[in-house]
Amino acid sequence: MDRHGDTGTEEGRPAPGRGSPRLPDIIRWQEQHFGRPLAWDCSKVLRRAGRCLFLDLGEWRECLGRTGCPPRAPQSGSRHVTEHHRIPSHCAARRLAALVLCGTILSPAFAPPLVHADEATAADGTIRKQQTNGEQRQKRQRQEKRKKSASPLEEIVVLGARVPQPLRRAPSAISVIDQDWIAARGVTQVSLLLRDVPGVEVSRTGPFGSQTQVRIRGSEGNHTLVLLDGIEMNDPVSGFELDFADLMTSGISRIEVLRGPQSALYGSEALGGVIDILTRLPQAPRDFALNAEGGSFGTFRIDGFAGLAGERTRAGLSAAFFRTDGVSASPSGPEKDGYRNAMVNGKLVSRPSERLEVGLVARYVDARSEFDRQDFFSGLVLDANNVRRFTGFYGRGYARLSLLGGRWTHLVAADFTDTDTDNFANGDFSGSFSGGRQKLTWQTSLRFETGPAQQRLTAALEYEHFDFRAKGPSPDSPQNQKQNDRQVSLVGEYHADLGERLDIGLGVRHDDNRTFRNDTTWRTAASWSVSEAIILHASYGTGNADPTFFERFGFFPGSFVGNPEVRPERGRGFDAGLRIAPTEGFYLDVTGFRSTLKNEIATVFDFATFTSTVENRQGKSKRRGVEVSLSWWPLFDLRLLGSYTYLKAREADGAIEVRRPTHIASLGGSWFFAGGRGDANLDIGYHGRQRDFDFSAFPAPRVPLSAYWLASAALRYRLAGPLWLTARVENLFDSRYQDVLGFNTPGIGVFGGLTARY
Repeated sequence: MDRHGDTGTEEGRPAPGRGSPRLPDIIRWQEQHFGRPLAWDCSKVLRRAGRCLFLDLGEWRECLGRTGCPPRAPQSGSRHVTEHHRIPSHCAARRLAALVLCGTILSPAFAPPLVHADEATAADGTIRKQQTNGEQRQKRQRQEKRKKSASPLEEIVVLGARVPQPLRRAPSAISVIDQDWIAARGVTQVSLLLRDVPGVEVSRTGPFGSQTQVRIRGSEGNHTLVLLDGIEMNDPVSGFELDFADLMTSGISRIEVLRGPQSALYGSEALGGVIDILTRLPQAPRDFALNAEGGSFGTFRIDGFAGLAGERTRAGLSAAFFRTDGVSASPSGPEKDGYRNAMVNGKLVSRPSERLEVGLVARYVDARSEFDRQDFFSGLVLDANNVRRFTGFYGRGYARLSLLGGRWTHLVAADFTDTDTDNFANGDFSGSFSGGRQKLTWQTSLRFETGPAQQRLTAALEYEHFDFRAKGPSPDSPQNQKQNDRQVSLVGEYHADLGERLDIGLGVRHDDNRTFRNDTTWRTAASWSVSEAIILHASYGTGNADPTFFERFGFFPGSFVGNPEVRPERGRGFDAGLRIAPTEGFYLDVTGFRSTLKNEIATVFDFATFTSTVENRQGKSKRRGVEVSLSWWPLFDLRLLGSYTYLKAREADGAIEVRRPTHIASLGGSWFFAGGRGDANLDIGYHGRQRDFDFSAFPAPRVPLSAYWLASAALRYRLAGPLWLTARVENLFDSRYQDVLGFNTPGIGVFGGLTARY
């Protein structure tokens, strides 16, 4: 990413944020690198550029370097650029057109690094930089991005193993949403970005701020483990499930999605997959950004970032405020359901010595959402004055020690999660749920070699303590209670790189839970490099999901009673796929998967008490499908991302599972224009037909929900200096759709704002 963290692009593409080269600088730089200023001979440059447009960087230089204008003799004394900028009047217009062509379409290859006031021109014509300009840092970043763009399989991913590894070595199905794509989309909620990931389905019960579930490969929402810089964000209260309505994109630099059962590596809640979110750190000694935006539905957003970086320490602080009047969740009601979210995130990473790294992460969220009620008898969503207030604090401190030249590493970490949800009806307090998770981790990893094989052994010990507190509207309310649980886990992992082609991984985990029967999960995976561009990968694993506090002890008077006897869910899954990266800038992954789930926990209605509860279903539910992921640079300044998912999910009795569309697809593109001054993004998603429960009848039948298209567009353009203009359109086609039967969703929305980056 570039110095601003949210505006970078793939190496070789124009990087916005620094301005365009000046005309004299382009001429001088071209003369130094090619023996003459290429822009002089306008007609030949234009003809040659047309032939060279789709060649790589080295071929461009060779091709355009043959342009015929003879070099000019150096001027005596100081070589001021103005002496070379004497263009005959009869050719001025044509040569200006040639210069514009070189400076826009071919600027990354034939334009100089940008010159600032803190740079000086030496007598020999070279640009000498002072210590404060950061140009050397930007050059190194571009070189690193160029290398990554040329070899996408070498990108380092955090997920897939207990220790980060290149994507080439990751035998599991992993997708990455990088900083460039997050910035180009410009959306406010992480759930909107996850719609572009294969195997992921997003369901939102109404407008902004409504409950938002994310399912991976047809699993339940509480089978998706969400990590924030290693902190488990899953709410200990609401079904060990994260409500993605409160997760904003501000301050986020990267998202990784690991699909398939991963309990052997990450424990309960990772039965369907894992989403890992990394927050932002500064990429320059001083890194600042401020963004303000407003638009449809009475929406306003302001967020900022401030970061400082030294030789051994980097620290960043992100803050954001978002509010919207929204729309009514009821299709027939005029009352709007608004939402407000305030967030602060801090991150510090320091290396006191070459062998020791320490870090701190803290995030605080305060959200308020208005929501409507669903009538018990008619099943209709009706206007209501209901309010949910959510606060969450997430913290982590860690220390990592490297010994034996980095071959032997030790990690000690302490994580803390605390959430509180208060509910109000017509202004009166109606109840609250709060909970906490405290986690201690020790991990050691040793790398060693035996002949041509490079191997790694990892062992970990984890301790977790959970708290659950429920409070009713009065001191003697029947739902008032406190519960707790604890678990100790042992984790072991083995990874081997056999001869640069075959990678295998084995993982096992044993959970000692105070409440449930102890459980052991395991996972095996392998990848085989057929060639530098083709990799086969496969994995098989088991997983578990413990019943939540709410499922065991939850209580709503006259509505729901928990079941303390419910048992953990068990599952297993297999996937196999193919990764292809035949050329620079092209990456394709096709993966097939199959999974089963037994002891599935489901809600049932008790006619004797006229209340709901939960119980374990008999038999196994089955899911299978295919995922396709595409990343491609078809042109020098055009990036495309695509995905497709086919899913067939059936319950144990053969019924189609609700809110699991058979087909999901997306295609998005970012185009960088005006020599890096701006970029435009268009994203189109298809959400296929699915089924949902119709609660207007009893027992509730499964009815179809229509397929829909959802598109968005975004534009960023640098006006002057550090000031950028931003604009975006959500629901570009003004689609009328429902993710959950009966709940209204917003129509087309237009938003605009300004961003300043320093």
